[in-house]
Amino acid sequence: MAKPSEQTAIRLTGELLARIDRLAENLSTEWNAVSRSDAIRAAILRGLPSLEEEAERVKAARVAPAKGKAGSSAVSATKEGAGLNKLHFVEL
Repeated sequence: MAKPSEQTAIRLTGELLARIDRLAENLSTEWNAVSRSDAIRAAILRGLPSLEEEAERVKAARVAPAKGKAGSSAVSATKEGAGLNKLHFVEL
């Protein structure tokens, strides 16, 4: 038996909603209309594994002992993690 789903509200820019609507339109077929919610769900399901992998790499780099030149691991971890950390502060 499937677990009941939960509802979550998010705020998105008009530009992002337009992209989602175009995605829904492109994914729709003659037999199946894809809703905005379907398109958002598909984007999350497609992108979440990639973001989870990136987060694990960044986390591992933060806790890994430095190898080679002093500070080289910290610098690469900071550079690699910069994009991921910014995601928390991006206005959508």
